[in-house]
Amino acid sequence: METNWQTVVIGGGPGGYAAAIRAAQLGLKTLLIEKAQLGGTCLNVGCIPTKFMVEFANSKQKLNHLANIGVDVTYNGLNMDKFQKSKQKVVKKLTGGVNALLTHAGVEVINGTAEFVSEHKIKVVTETESLEVEASRFIIAAGTRPAEIIIPFDGDRIVSSTDVLSWSELPKSLTIVGAGVIGMEFASIFSQLGVEVSVVEVAPHALINEDQDVVNHLIKALKKRKVKFYFNAKVESASKSENDVTLSVDQDGNQVSISSEKVLLAAGRTSNADTLKLENTSVETDKGFIKVNQQMQTNAEHIYAVGDIAGGWQLAHVAYEEGVVAAENIAGNKVEFNDKYTPRSVFTSPEISSVGLTEQQARERYDQVGVYTASLQGNGKALINGLGKAEGIAKITVDEKYGEILGFSIVGEHVNELIADVTSVMSLESTIEDLASIIHPHPSLSEIIKEVALLATGKPLHTM
Repeated sequence: METNWQTVVIGGGPGGYAAAIRAAQLGLKTLLIEKAQLGGTCLNVGCIPTKFMVEFANSKQKLNHLANIGVDVTYNGLNMDKFQKSKQKVVKKLTGGVNALLTHAGVEVINGTAEFVSEHKIKVVTETESLEVEASRFIIAAGTRPAEIIIPFDGDRIVSSTDVLSWSELPKSLTIVGAGVIGMEFASIFSQLGVEVSVVEVAPHALINEDQDVVNHLIKALKKRKVKFYFNAKVESASKSENDVTLSVDQDGNQVSISSEKVLLAAGRTSNADTLKLENTSVETDKGFIKVNQQMQTNAEHIYAVGDIAGGWQLAHVAYEEGVVAAENIAGNKVEFNDKYTPRSVFTSPEISSVGLTEQQARERYDQVGVYTASLQGNGKALINGLGKAEGIAKITVDEKYGEILGFSIVGEHVNELIADVTSVMSLESTIEDLASIIHPHPSLSEIIKEVALLATGKPLHTM
C-alpha cells in the first residue's frame, strides 16, 4: 500500500467520510482509516439505528389509537428478532452506500487503528499488518464513546446506548441515568414499548440546552406514559441482585433508592483522543477534546479535527459541515465553520426541534426581546396526524428593535422536518416580517411557522 499521502483522515463517521470525499474531489490523494465500520457511531450505533427504533416505538403507540377512528386491529406483541434484522438491513444499506461514495471519489480506505508516531507520521495496525504512513495533512475524526460515571458498564445489567440497540428482548423496567438527548430519546422509546422507565438527572431539568417551555411539553407527555423523573439527583453507587439493579441516589440531600431490571448510562460521551497518542504531536486538547479554530485547524497547522472529537455540538450534520470545511482549508481555500444557525432535533415523542437562542439566552444578550407562542391544537394537519389530538407549541424569539429572529423552538409529533424552514430564513438573515410573508401549504404542519411569525408581527390569523 502507498505510504505517503497528501491527506489522511482518521475515522470514517460523518465528519471523516465527508472530509475524505471532499478532499478527494479537490484533487488531494486521500486515505481514510476506520477501525470498525464506515459510518461511525451515527450510522452503526447512533442516529440511524436509534431513529429506526423510534419508528418502531411510534408504530406500536399508534396502534393504541387506531380503534378511535374506526380501524380495528389485533395486537400480537413485539417481535424483537424481526426488528433487529430490519434495523440491520437499513444500517447495512447506508454503510454500503458510504463505501460506494468513497470509492467513487477515489478515496482509499483501510480498516485498522491509527496512532501518531510523530507530527507527520502515524502507525496503522490492521488485521494482517502494521505499517507507518506519512501525510502532509491529517484530519482527525475519531469520534467519542459512551462515558462511564461512578458505576461501570457490564454490558448486561448496566449498559450503554450501544448495548441497548442489540437487545433481543425488552426489560420490564429500566432506569436511565442522564436526561440529555440520548437519555430522553430512550425514555420516550421504551415508555412507548411498555417498559417501566425512570430517569435520573443531576441537573434541575431535562435537555438543559433547550427552551424549557418546549421541554416541559415533552416531560408532560412522558409522565402520561408513567415515566418517573428524579431531577437534582446524583448517582452515588449501584448494587446488583439476582433480579435487579438498585441505584443509591442523592436527590437534594435526600437518599433515594431506585430499583430496575436494567440501568442505561446515558450521561454523555467521552472523546477518543486518548487512543491516538497525540502526545507525539503538538496538538492541544481541552477536557479530552481537541481544540480547533473556525477552520477546524488545531494548533499544529497541518492537523485538523472534526466531528464529536472536536467538541461543540455532537451532531452528525455538524460533523458533515466541519469535515467539508477542513478539506477546503487543506486544499488552500479559506473557509470557516459557523454554528450560529445549527438546527437541533430530539427524536422523542413528541419531537423537539430548535435553532438559534432559547428565550433565556436571548434575554441575557439582547435588551428588547419579544417572545411569541402558538399552539398546534389549532393546526389541521397536527389534528389529522394525531387522529384527533394535537399537542405541542411553536415558540419564536425576536429582537424587537430590528426584527431579527433570535431563536425558534417547536415541540410536537413530526415537527423535526420543519426546522430547516426557519433555519434557512435565519441563515439568510431575513426578518420576522419576511418569515410572516412566506406562503405555506394547507393543510400542513408548516403553517404553525407562519402563524407564530404572524403573531410576532401583530397580525395573527388563527391565534387569539
